[in-house]
Amino acid sequence: MKNMRTRSDQFTEFIRLLISDTARLTDTMLRDLTQIHGIELGMADTEAWEAQPSQYRQDRESALRILELHTPGAIYLASAALEILKAFVGEAKDAFSAPDIAAQLAMMLNRVLEPLAGPSCQNLSVRHPDKYRWDPKAMLGDVINFYLLLSEEDAFGQAMAADREGCQTDLFDRACHIVRRRSIRSDAEVEKLVAFVNRVEELRTRIGA
Repeated sequence: MKNMRTRSDQFTEFIRLLISDTARLTDTMLRDLTQIHGIELGMADTEAWEAQPSQYRQDRESALRILELHTPGAIYLASAALEILKAFVGEAKDAFSAPDIAAQLAMMLNRVLEPLAGPSCQNLSVRHPDKYRWDPKAMLGDVINFYLLLSEEDAFGQAMAADREGCQTDLFDRACHIVRRRSIRSDAEVEKLVAFVNRVEELRTRIGA
């Protein structure tokens, strides 16, 4: 029994580290894309760009070149981490039933969903997404998959309800609109997500979160 508990504890710690690593990798990816968007936006206004000091333009162009080299790898690593985490969620849901694990996962997913579907989602738009292997529709679909996989898990629903800052109805309304309009997920899956968000709101009201 002692060995079994030890293995269980080790697996729980592994899941905790996996979520933490996924959060770190997705943060890096989102930060890089936002920086690329900002630089490209500044360069798009030719008159304003040419009016900037030469050193400023050189620094921004240099930063863009570095990001062009770094960002494809960051996107690949973030996508791979999400895929691995999704596999564990699909095969070992019980591992995510502990309140602290469920809370960690919910906060991570909500933090990734906001820049993908929130009001500032255009900040992830880049001029040549293929060059970075960046597919925002696919990434949004991958994140939505987690909510669908865990939509009937009580611990995850409670964790979502407790994350008032990250789990906002307006954000999920926008996400549902995007995935439906762009056919990222089926109507049935969108309805399942809507039902889950409604249940989260009911839980939040009940517990007074």
